[in-house]
Amino acid sequence: MVNQLKSEAMKSIIYIGLLLLTLTSCQEDKGNYTYRNINEISVTGIAATKTVTQFSILGMSPVINQTMPVSADDLEYLWYVDRGNGKIDTLSQELNIQTPVNLYPDTYEAYFVVIQKSTGIFTKVPFKLVVESQLGQGLLVLSDLNGYANLAYWERSGEVVQDVYEKVNPGLHLGRNPYRVCYMFKGYSIPAFVTVMCHDEQGGCALNPVDFTKFKDYAELFYQTPDPLHPDGYGYSNYFNYDETAFGDLYNDFIINNGQLHERSTYVGWYQPAYAVDQDYRLSEYTFMGMMQYIFYDNEHSQFLQKTSWPPNSFSVVEVPEGYFRDLYLVYADRGFAGTDYPHYYCVFKEKTTSDHYFVEVLMSPSGFKPLKKEKIGFAVQEDMPFAVSFTTSAIFYGVGNELYCYDTGNGRSVSCYNEFGSGAEITALYLVPQYGESSQYPGETVLSAVKLFVGVSLPGQEREGSVFEFEVNLDNTLTFIRKKEHIAGKIVSMTWKY
Repeated sequence: MVNQLKSEAMKSIIYIGLLLLTLTSCQEDKGNYTYRNINEISVTGIAATKTVTQFSILGMSPVINQTMPVSADDLEYLWYVDRGNGKIDTLSQELNIQTPVNLYPDTYEAYFVVIQKSTGIFTKVPFKLVVESQLGQGLLVLSDLNGYANLAYWERSGEVVQDVYEKVNPGLHLGRNPYRVCYMFKGYSIPAFVTVMCHDEQGGCALNPVDFTKFKDYAELFYQTPDPLHPDGYGYSNYFNYDETAFGDLYNDFIINNGQLHERSTYVGWYQPAYAVDQDYRLSEYTFMGMMQYIFYDNEHSQFLQKTSWPPNSFSVVEVPEGYFRDLYLVYADRGFAGTDYPHYYCVFKEKTTSDHYFVEVLMSPSGFKPLKKEKIGFAVQEDMPFAVSFTTSAIFYGVGNELYCYDTGNGRSVSCYNEFGSGAEITALYLVPQYGESSQYPGETVLSAVKLFVGVSLPGQEREGSVFEFEVNLDNTLTFIRKKEHIAGKIVSMTWKY
């Protein structure tokens, strides 16, 4: 009975509440309101999808339509990209956008906003912004610019992108005291990347070759972090010449850090230390590869060491004629012209006890490593002199001041090749790269079409003193000038080709 009374009382309360709510909602609204029309803004001229190349200019000119036109001073504009996770990148605050796009290659949600300042009324137009990578094949130029490592990129079409790393990594630097830039090919289980080697506390870093975002610190490339971090050189050997086929990413490559060898297999992904017969060895930065042989020169003991497959991570001393390399220090080496023979390497050695330098040619054949030629070099080899070996002719190119020379390894003579780099210029880096094209005789087959020599030159007078000259190497060791890009970098120290 009590519960029934409580239930009836509750119903009465609910009915009374609903009645009061109904009465109050039906009261006449006698408020004083002023109604006026608003300026409705619409936008045309923006495509649903806009595709742009990274580092190029994004340009669009939208048309603003208004039902109650106001002055241009009462309108403001905003172009921005929503990168997700609360990250907004402002592209421009102008009506007609003309701005470089430094975003990573990807597809973004982008917006154009028009705001009427006096009323706060706005219109937002969404569109998709597709950023494609500009960085295909081309020349990477490493230089010292204002005390920092700096990368410029000269693509095959002729366009140059300066400050590549800083554009996509604002406020960051590659390092100090730059030494070498290397392209490290895609492996079985690892991506390709570009490594910038620096002689500083960090040793440099590895970059994604598509957008040049940071991939890893130099120290993170190793299974055991070497101490000290002092990168010297990089070597690469492909097991099979299958280009882009399934086995094209089977290879071993090497980093030489502080004279010590670190080897990477593409099945592992990091560089592991290798150990010599004598633990106090100190390798030059150059690697001799061919016929499944990996050979290095120990500048400490003036001997060649071969990487052995068994026992693993070890060396054996390469047998050469007694006294052939006694007291010689390897200054430079690279694979040279061999004709139809097995790989030949052209080397420049310095005698440790004198200022004499020697040209040495060695052969890497299935029967082993064999010196072929040793002769005293007639020209004065200077410290930090840049060299480049032609693998289609018997020649070594080198620079002295603002003059480029060719040393003919066949007759032992040097001749001047080019000296029109400009008054006060200094050659600081050389890089030689093959160019391939389709065979005219066998359609679909790729053949060597040209050999390009890139010359890094310092031209004083501007902050960006570094300029690059491009030549084609002719079969008679002469050079044909192609083109140049002036003042694109700091003092150039290294170049490499990015694939």
